[in-house]
Amino acid sequence: MGFEDQRGILFFDALRIIKEKQPKYAIMENVKGLTQKKFKNEFKTMLDELEKAGYKNYWKVLNALDYGFPQNRERVFIVSIRKDIDQVFSFPNKNEICNNLLDYLEEDAVLPILHNIYGGFKEKEPRIFYHYSPTIRTAVGGGHIPSVCTKYELRVEKEIFGYKIRTMTPKECFLLMGFTEDDYNKAKEAINNTYFKGKDKSRTRLYKLAGNSIVVKVCEEIFKQLLHTYINKL
Repeated sequence: MGFEDQRGILFFDALRIIKEKQPKYAIMENVKGLTQKKFKNEFKTMLDELEKAGYKNYWKVLNALDYGFPQNRERVFIVSIRKDIDQVFSFPNKNEICNNLLDYLEEDAVLPILHNIYGGFKEKEPRIFYHYSPTIRTAVGGGHIPSVCTKYELRVEKEIFGYKIRTMTPKECFLLMGFTEDDYNKAKEAINNTYFKGKDKSRTRLYKLAGNSIVVKVCEEIFKQLLHTYINKL
């Protein structure tokens, strides 16, 4: 719903902070749909407001797949540089070599990964992935979390079209966002120690945390481009 949605106006809170603190750089990330025709007015407003606040803006839709990470995740990034910095920015070049998908899955997992297992979107069969994961989303019901085949009978949750599958675990989702196992354990512990009580609620919260995050590798590549002068000095 764009600016008609409470979530859609969070940008103006970010803008208020940017105007107050005047950071050298500001980076924003959103779903690819923000750049499409439906939201062209909202997107233009965002860029115009940042421009008026004293920033030169660069934006591009990036896919985690293009930076060596096995998740098909397209997101738009806006990099805003304060005009007095006098710095030109270019988004990082693609890395065509993609890491092995199985490296991010638990030991029982075998490919392929299945998504949209109950159909929908006018599709009657699940989507099949062998080389990368579909986008990790925040939705936790209706088969929106990808499922992976398993070689352990005790972990099989259902069989569809001859594939013995289980839902991907929150840990696998975290790893596919570029976080470490230690990161995941810390998040899990933090949630278990708060008001999110009960196994199901904790699990749901972890899925949402993963789906709402940004692939770490993409952020790293943007930072390298943006701060290359400082990095070279170090």
